[in-house]
Amino acid sequence: MPRPRSRVPQHWRLDPYFVAGTMSVLVLGATFYWKTATAGVRNASADVPPVVIAALDTLQISHRAGRQEAPVRVTEISDYQCPACATAHRMLWPNLQSKIQQGTVAYSVYQIAFPRHRNAVAATVAARCVETQSPQQFWTFRHRLLASQAAWEELDTPEAFFLQLALDAKADTSGMHECMRDQVGEIGRRVRAATESLRLAGVNSVPTFEVNGRPVHASGLAAEIERVLASAN
Repeated sequence: MPRPRSRVPQHWRLDPYFVAGTMSVLVLGATFYWKTATAGVRNASADVPPVVIAALDTLQISHRAGRQEAPVRVTEISDYQCPACATAHRMLWPNLQSKIQQGTVAYSVYQIAFPRHRNAVAATVAARCVETQSPQQFWTFRHRLLASQAAWEELDTPEAFFLQLALDAKADTSGMHECMRDQVGEIGRRVRAATESLRLAGVNSVPTFEVNGRPVHASGLAAEIERVLASAN
């Protein structure tokens, strides 16, 4: 009996040589320019050159929510197995979700995976598979994934746990097992390329946040959103 094929868009399959070459040129050039242009400027969060963010977009590792024309654009870089990322999500997501629903915030999160986090790539693959097959359930799944981090971070084979999380989030799991198996290599390459590009740009810890392109510490995110909204009125 032929094996069912997972529903994976063809545009996911990127040429790794093209990606590696493009990312190296963009990241090194953008980092040199950005660090020169911002020499002497102290920020609360890591500086991520805009061109590096644009380069990350070519790797298709982001998830987006909200009206893209919203007055506030929040950008986060995160790792599913990062404890600080899970803490920041628990503290900040309720307010972010409310602003997204109100139409005042457009939110983008870029998922990377540090090599020391053994199951971060597998978690990223599972999240991407859920988003592809059940877009409406993705954010619920992501919330559950971060909330249960301690339960899966040391598992030898976390895929069964992720599948149960998807079921709990009421996602369509009919092709999820095949998707996770088939896409771990492709998504893994893209996530590792993104992680390396950020390392070259000097970003060695997450989460990092930006509001309308301005670096902001997680503790000041809510206040910065309110400041931008007030200035827009």
